[in-house]
Amino acid sequence: MSNSGLSLAGASVDNPADRRRRRNDLTLLIFASVFVLFDQILSYIGLHDNNVSLVWISGILALLVTGCVALLLIFRIITLKLFESPLLPVSVVTLAGQLMIGRAVDQAIDLCRLFSNYSFYVRKVDASDSSPRFVTFDWGSSGFAGYSASYYLLFDETGHAANPPSGTISTADTFLPGPNCSMSISHLWGQFYSLATHC
Repeated sequence: MSNSGLSLAGASVDNPADRRRRRNDLTLLIFASVFVLFDQILSYIGLHDNNVSLVWISGILALLVTGCVALLLIFRIITLKLFESPLLPVSVVTLAGQLMIGRAVDQAIDLCRLFSNYSFYVRKVDASDSSPRFVTFDWGSSGFAGYSASYYLLFDETGHAANPPSGTISTADTFLPGPNCSMSISHLWGQFYSLATHC
């Protein structure tokens, strides 16, 4: 009698519906992870190549996928089945962290662009007659609905673009088109930096 009770309990713990739910949640997690990477790459290309349609597609897809996962999360909470598989909350966290993941993806793409043409950039830097050497490369731009952005690769021998000495302004401030614009700089490799201006 006790053995049959144990077998019934084991069957209820791991029934086909639970296995199917875990399998579906694993599929959702894989999809969410791949989607976040693909969507960020799509957005990067759109922003750097002035392709507004890619940026819109990227934004709409992000809203749709995030909304669907949020509805599934709400359904699991209501039916008290949220913690039967921990993979759904992980998918939610992955989608919620799109901005943070996006920055890492942008940095990775910038590094790929730098190293895929590294010899070209080094030749241009070596041919520069400025002292200290400060060389810029156009990495694209975009603009729509009153918003504009420009992207550059910088070679800054002194490093003052990203870290100006106390009491001085950044050597990259000359790239700001106007007083209401902002700028972000990130270090890529050696004395190379990526620069973005937004207005």
